[in-house]
Amino acid sequence: MKHPRLVPSCVSLLVLLPVLASAGESPRPSRKDLAREVVSELRTRDFDRLFARFDAKMKAAVPRPKLEEVWKGLIVGAGALQTAGEPDLQPTGPYETAIVLCVFREASFDLKITFDGEDRIVGLLIVPAASRTPFASAPYVKSGSFQDREVTVGSGEWSLPATLTVPNGAGPFAAVVLVQGSGPHDRDETIGPNKPFKDLAEGLASRGIAVLRFEKRTKAHGAQMAGLKTITVKEETIDDAVAGVSLLKRTPSIDPRGLYVLGHSLGGMLIPRIGKAAPGSAGLIALAGAARPLQDLIVEQSAYLASL
Repeated sequence: MKHPRLVPSCVSLLVLLPVLASAGESPRPSRKDLAREVVSELRTRDFDRLFARFDAKMKAAVPRPKLEEVWKGLIVGAGALQTAGEPDLQPTGPYETAIVLCVFREASFDLKITFDGEDRIVGLLIVPAASRTPFASAPYVKSGSFQDREVTVGSGEWSLPATLTVPNGAGPFAAVVLVQGSGPHDRDETIGPNKPFKDLAEGLASRGIAVLRFEKRTKAHGAQMAGLKTITVKEETIDDAVAGVSLLKRTPSIDPRGLYVLGHSLGGMLIPRIGKAAPGSAGLIALAGAARPLQDLIVEQSAYLASL
């Protein structure tokens, strides 16, 4: 701990008193140190110590037996944890998330540990490791023919950072709003080394079509969403897709008569409801959207995954 600069007068003594009183206290661990401790507790299966770090909501959402069950299941499928990388700290709204690359015998995962202001764990996720390889644009992309603009979709507490990719020129341009599938996706819908929404944006903009893509609400406001008592697809997906359409209608370089909405996976399944909530779209596109009953798809997908 750095001592405050001494200044003349009795004020310096008052400033020094708390410093002297705390001189014997242990320094507070850094978030990176805390993340390393979490990894160590998982590796040694010290679930009691790890569970004690959870805040009240996490303890209710992930009871200690469930924590142990999930970790043991991961070990069964991926093998033993072999190495853990250096924690990478990233802001997550009012919190901070440490991302640790964990390499198991059969696969690699990112361990995401979110801390509150008192260093309690308010989020713990294990997801397939993101690619550490920089994204490379496809050969068909004409990089000099468009530009990216940072915009905001929606307003108030649920506003979302977004990118509007616009062809060069005055326009007006036809435009597409991209809507992600299930899960807390970023605006590029990054999955491993792939960024399908960024690829779509660059490819379409190279051909004269503007594209809007935005952070999903469960990505940008994950902690706040987790605190809601009820979450439906309206809050998760539909409202923000409608807000994206509304933004493009107000954008001077965009042709309001040439607006399309493209939904992928869950977004594709919800395309009819998005179209109803945002009337006037020139067209609706379902990209791998579920067109059959969800209960049938769950059985089919589970059987497929079990066969791998």
